[in-house]
Amino acid sequence: FLGLTLVASGDRKAGLGEIEKALELGYSLTKDSKLYILDLYALEGDYQKLIIEYKKLIESDPQNVDWYAKLAVAYALANDKKKALETIQIVVAMDPMLQSEADKFIKQYQLDN
Repeated sequence: FLGLTLVASGDRKAGLGEIEKALELGYSLTKDSKLYILDLYALEGDYQKLIIEYKKLIESDPQNVDWYAKLAVAYALANDKKKALETIQIVVAMDPMLQSEADKFIKQYQLDN
């Protein structure tokens, strides 16, 4: 709760540090809390932690195409174009209806270069 209080008061970095300490001590999060923390990592530009956490979500729910799509974005933001492209290809393999969105994503992040 200290971490959430620090985030609410505007100190995201310190708040995330306290949240991470709580997790290390065994505190567990609800799905909504996990998503909130992922948003905080994104706001902080900590794309490596986003990648780690989305991989964990994929492990717990490997059929969730949204987690793969978000992982692809995290890779793109971390400037890992190869992994971003590989991951978006998984998204399309899981749901071919997303091909046009994937094409936009590839163009937006210049993954075809």
